[in-house]
Amino acid sequence: MQVTDLLKKDVMLLDLQASSKEDVIDEMIASLYKHNIITDQPSFKEAILAREEQSSTGLGDGIAMPHAKTAAVTEPTVLFAKSKTGIDYDSLDGQPAHLFFMIAVPEGGNDTHLQTIAALSRLLMEPDFTSKLKEAGTPDEVQALFAEATKEEAPEEEKNEETNEEMKVTDLLKKDVMLLDLQASSKEDVIDEMIASLYKHNVLTEQASFKQAILAREEQSSTGLGDGIAMPHAKTKAVTEPTVLFAKSKNGVDYDSLDGQPAHLFFMIAVPEGGNDTHLQTLAALSKLLMEPSFVAKLKEAATPDEVQQLFLEATAEDAEETDETNASEADLSTSSDEKPFVVAVTACPTGIAHTYMAEDALKKKAKEMDVDIKVETNGSDGTKNHLTDEDINRASGVIIAASKKVEMARFDGKHVVERPVVDGIKKAEELITKASNQDAPIYHASGEQSGDDEEYEKQSAWGKIYKDLMNGISHMLPFVIGGGILLAISFLFERALGEESEVFLFFNSVGDTAFSFLIPILAGYIAMSIGDRPGLMPGIVAGMMADNSDAGFIGGLIGGFVAGYLIVLIKHLLKNLPQSLASLKPILLYPVLGLLATGVAMYFAIGPIFSTLNSFILNFLEGLGTGNIVLLGILLGGMMAIDMGGPFNKAAYTFSIGIFNDTGEGAFMAAAMIGGMVPPLAIALATTIFKNKFTADERKSGTANYIMGLSFVTEGAIPFAAADPLRVITSSVIGAAIAGGLTQFFHSTIPAPHGGIFVVFLGNAWWFFLLSLLIGTVISALILGIWKKPVSK
Repeated sequence: MQVTDLLKKDVMLLDLQASSKEDVIDEMIASLYKHNIITDQPSFKEAILAREEQSSTGLGDGIAMPHAKTAAVTEPTVLFAKSKTGIDYDSLDGQPAHLFFMIAVPEGGNDTHLQTIAALSRLLMEPDFTSKLKEAGTPDEVQALFAEATKEEAPEEEKNEETNEEMKVTDLLKKDVMLLDLQASSKEDVIDEMIASLYKHNVLTEQASFKQAILAREEQSSTGLGDGIAMPHAKTKAVTEPTVLFAKSKNGVDYDSLDGQPAHLFFMIAVPEGGNDTHLQTLAALSKLLMEPSFVAKLKEAATPDEVQQLFLEATAEDAEETDETNASEADLSTSSDEKPFVVAVTACPTGIAHTYMAEDALKKKAKEMDVDIKVETNGSDGTKNHLTDEDINRASGVIIAASKKVEMARFDGKHVVERPVVDGIKKAEELITKASNQDAPIYHASGEQSGDDEEYEKQSAWGKIYKDLMNGISHMLPFVIGGGILLAISFLFERALGEESEVFLFFNSVGDTAFSFLIPILAGYIAMSIGDRPGLMPGIVAGMMADNSDAGFIGGLIGGFVAGYLIVLIKHLLKNLPQSLASLKPILLYPVLGLLATGVAMYFAIGPIFSTLNSFILNFLEGLGTGNIVLLGILLGGMMAIDMGGPFNKAAYTFSIGIFNDTGEGAFMAAAMIGGMVPPLAIALATTIFKNKFTADERKSGTANYIMGLSFVTEGAIPFAAADPLRVITSSVIGAAIAGGLTQFFHSTIPAPHGGIFVVFLGNAWWFFLLSLLIGTVISALILGIWKKPVSK
């Protein structure tokens, strides 16, 4: 099936009226419904929006490709639509989208979904083709363009397939570029040394862009595969010919490998931009070869390039024989004896391809040893291979899912399913095959519920799930932090210049403050939504608002979000056997009412009072200290401001400082409190600048905004970082803030205002010492955080 078979003229929309992303989706869905392509609009739209929540299908270059696979679709269809003015579709390049392809695939459409997207993507890589599409005035012109383009593409694909079939690892493994005695002692040095060899031997036309591509791949996840092997790879225009550079390090190098061990063997794979699947096939072939410990041991001993090549020649010949045997046995699976156990498996990793194929190879080899028939489907970067048919699944005793990303699960309804991370497919193949063949695994139900517990897996995945839920809350909260924080900072500037009654100050301050009032509710709401799906959003937001109103701060809101999410999960479980006639009441009545009620009880009677009592206790403690030892009190106030950034400790310190200021007009303790709130965001900003490899690209961008928020005494800029990594961020912040707070009292600095940050510093006494204290505390905190944090591996 080709794109032209799915591109139906009657559903095309060549003059979209929509002006927003959701309007575009609605207009296209309405056309599909009108022409009987879908039987139900709401469920199809829900599937489209669920896909958009994972990541925008606005691909950039003016193109968007929303897609979904649901039971509401009657036949596979591609709806083509155009917008003359362009629409903001949250595209990856931030530019408006003009061309839209809505792909609708029935539930049982197998790989049609993915194949169509892949085919479309290839066609739309050609700027000339997309320009012609923009000019097309009728559906007939659009179809003619696609028919012509697919005709041109077919011979090219045949040519590429022939090239790829002939190309082996040994063809790419060039002796002259090998480095059998690496001098590098760090990950980046290894990369630089290998790139230099490629450049020296004219495999690269320039080094900088290729290194950038290598590092970009490392940011997704480390290519240090474990067992002493690393496989950095990139596909760029700077590469002149496909090449594998083999390198060895006698001492080993810390390469952020998945098992935490040093890497000794390195394979840098360089592929030209037009290299098609060479990139992926080479990785797959290498991954399989490197599964053999004896082969790896021989590689470590190889002393010359000729020895290395000979080892690969022998290994690939053996691998080819084994592959033929495996393929023959798989072809006979349907006629195998019913007495012999038969299991099916799916392997997948989130990026790259290595672990997908290493898990496949490990499962096949172990199954052969155990006299178990197995068929393994791979979901790699080059798509789904060896697809499991309905017959395969029905015959199987059990199913193994060795995957670290989502795979299509509905087809396994009613089967015993062992779900594990992809690494377990490599390291624990025997255990997984035993569980699946003995049906020692929970029965999977398409509703997402299981009839048993795989406790070991739950134990392994618990922290990963908590982190995913937390990141969902943080990512949705960030725009409020940055937008509100910057506007608040601007408002303080206007307050200093025009006064606190100025309309300009009041406007900016009101808008920024309003955005900030959503921080905790949004954090809690989207944590709850990640756990309990859409029914969790509203109770989570309310939990966050109640935490904010009870001075529980972001920690209280964070707890509230998790409580709300898991209460929704509990409610869903309790209502799962509700009669079908009442099922429609669950999303519109029962989940909202019961979810809100349960969450409200937890927040009102438990979480809120706990934090309120803690707040009162801390405030009484501070007041009991008096003002005798001002340096000690400064240390306490500064540190407390950084502990929970809006929670009971922060509120108590700030309330105490304002109380003294209002009673005496003395701003000494106000200086300690203010500097304690300025250090965390400034330290984080400085750490993201100095220790770039310790933070993700998104964190570095947010870090820049923290310079402005920190200087403006907007502590909330640090909350996303503290929520993501509380131990390191809060500890380093408290140490730096406490030191800075103590120094303000030692230097007798004062601040004659309860807010304003840098904009009011110069109004106080010994303001130069205040700035010095701020600098010292910030640098100490940034260094602790930067040195303590581990390099980013994702």
